Amino acid sequence: MKKWLALFFLLPSVALAAPGQLVDCQTSPQSITTGGTDQTQLAVGSQNTTVWVENYCSATTQNIGSAESLWVNVGAAAAVGTGFELAACGSQVFQLNYPNQQALHVYAATTSHRFACKVNQ
Repeated sequence: MKKWLALFFLLPSVALAAPGQLVDCQTSPQSITTGGTDQTQLAVGSQNTTVWVENYCSATTQNIGSAESLWVNVGAAAAVGTGFELAACGSQVFQLNYPNQQALHVYAATTSHRFACKVNQ
């Protein structure tokens, strides 16, 4: 009986375990290398099941003088008006094997603009 009871409590924890782990897309914290220029955040063919990008909320956490938007695009260069605009505190999640294994691009106007990017591998 004790074996069945132990198995009963063990099975739900095994079934709910997350596949892979959440890791940074590149270095931490992620930041824009050259403001006003498209930047590839994840290369083509990256084996990721989920990608999460967050634009930090304030100028202090973004590490710049005034909070600004971060633009994110899948498969093509990111720029103002191209892709997803993440205003301050905005985030976007790409699920189910990351859209067709395409490159993930980011853009912000200011050099050193920090943001978060995590992948579940």
